[in-house]
Amino acid sequence: MNKYVMLLGIIIAGFLAVGMFQAKSGAGDSRHKIERLNTEISDIRADIDLLEKRYEALTSPSRIADLASSELGMRPARSSQMISVDGAEAYFGSLRTREESE
Repeated sequence: MNKYVMLLGIIIAGFLAVGMFQAKSGAGDSRHKIERLNTEISDIRADIDLLEKRYEALTSPSRIADLASSELGMRPARSSQMISVDGAEAYFGSLRTREESE
């Protein structure tokens, strides 16, 4: 009977050794995957920062004014061409009615 107990112990120890090897191997793979994903996240965040800066530069009021002037021949509005919102409503009528009808 001692031989069977010893054989059973060796078999169990073998299964445990294989299980430990798989667990450590899986943990190592997971660690590498997590490191790779963290690097990818950092790269994407850097891309987002770059794109936000480009967006701000492209949509800056001074750039738009320069393009309007050089490409479309537009000039800044004169004070006589400006009207307040209240003045526009008095001159044109209710602005909400116009927007709703369109």
